[in-house]
Amino acid sequence: MHLDRFPTTHATWIEAQLTIIDDAEAPGGEPTGAARASSARDALRRHVMERYTDALGAYVSATGLRAS
Repeated sequence: MHLDRFPTTHATWIEAQLTIIDDAEAPGGEPTGAARASSARDALRRHVMERYTDALGAYVSATGLRAS
């Protein structure tokens, strides 16, 4: 039995966060754009790290990177 440790990433949600960031950083963006972009970046980082914590832990354990 093959166990896939790397889960899906919810690409639609990630794309929405990246769009918020891109729109906020575009020339002439809205004044509240920087705050929205920062919030989107934080949410994106948190989501990816939460989704991949177990998978990355398994990878590190299997490759011997822990001892480095």
